[in-house]
Amino acid sequence: MVFVKGQKKATKGSTQSGEEKTASTTPKVTKTPTEGGEKKRKKRKSDYTSFSTYIHKLLKQITPPTNAKSNEKGDRKFTISSKAMSVMNSFVHDIFDRIATEASGLAKKKKRQTLHSRDIQVAVRIILTGELAKHAILQGMTAVNKYNPTESKN
Repeated sequence: MVFVKGQKKATKGSTQSGEEKTASTTPKVTKTPTEGGEKKRKKRKSDYTSFSTYIHKLLKQITPPTNAKSNEKGDRKFTISSKAMSVMNSFVHDIFDRIATEASGLAKKKKRQTLHSRDIQVAVRIILTGELAKHAILQGMTAVNKYNPTESKN
């Protein structure tokens, strides 16, 4: 194709001979609005896991009742500030990350790709110290036994 000075270049909507396409040859795309004229958006699941529900349940269990006369569950009034809950949530995430990292390192040293309860137990002993480690291991063992009970031998 040879261009002469003053001649327009072929554009997206025109042909080589300079004629423009008519509206009948190009299909029209119309956007149909959804209900209420707004676009539908998919709900995106958050990647952040919060332990606030479990922390709240645990603190309700270990907190004594406010009224000395009432021992019923419904009479316990317990509140925790959002900043305190955020601190506790960060603490749980941090400890979880440390234990998981240590346990995966132990599994790699043994050339295994699967974490076993023993790896978690040793990682807890390394990360946590003293009495806290003993209680954590005891609670972990009871949880594992409750989840995966051994079959009774007949």
